[in-house]
Amino acid sequence: MDKSRFSLGIVSQENFKYADQAVYKEELGLVTFVYYIIDESSAGIMSHQSCKIQGIDKEELFEIARQNTIEAGFSCTSFNDLNFIGEVVENPFHVLTSRIFCAGAVVMLIPEIMDQVVETMGNNFIILPSSKHEVLLAQKKPPYEATPAEYLRDMRGLVKAVNSSNALEPEDVLSNEVFAYDAQNHKLKFAEASDI
Repeated sequence: MDKSRFSLGIVSQENFKYADQAVYKEELGLVTFVYYIIDESSAGIMSHQSCKIQGIDKEELFEIARQNTIEAGFSCTSFNDLNFIGEVVENPFHVLTSRIFCAGAVVMLIPEIMDQVVETMGNNFIILPSSKHEVLLAQKKPPYEATPAEYLRDMRGLVKAVNSSNALEPEDVLSNEVFAYDAQNHKLKFAEASDI
């Protein structure tokens, strides 16, 4: 098995169906798992049995997949100057995803990637999980009159509204929470009003 084809994926705990057989970790209501990229359009989740056959333990497998995900890179794209009904509006969001196969939202759990995002953008964002494929980075400073608690409530409401709409397939929903990246401790956490 070509170790360069291991990558990290992510789903919500509710959507994870392979707990009895897959190699995975849980954190903040999210499940990260290792999958093997078969070709450009298919992949398989790594199981405990596959690890035994390959002679790889869980921690080694996760580290290989994490390094491969880092090496593949990420994309952080700004949504600026979108046109809404004839108006030009400054959009405060960036889309963050990996450049690998799928489940690109996993990059928010990789400190080396998030540290690069902080280096580029500053630590001025909160993280809205738009799906398992990508996350949105929203500026910490509300673009309208609101207290930090109100802004955080509004952002959670936005995430929940998208998740409950027809915009996403149920299996693509990642979380109803809003996250923040603690750059000092290199760790993802649930966002609080004090983060804004």
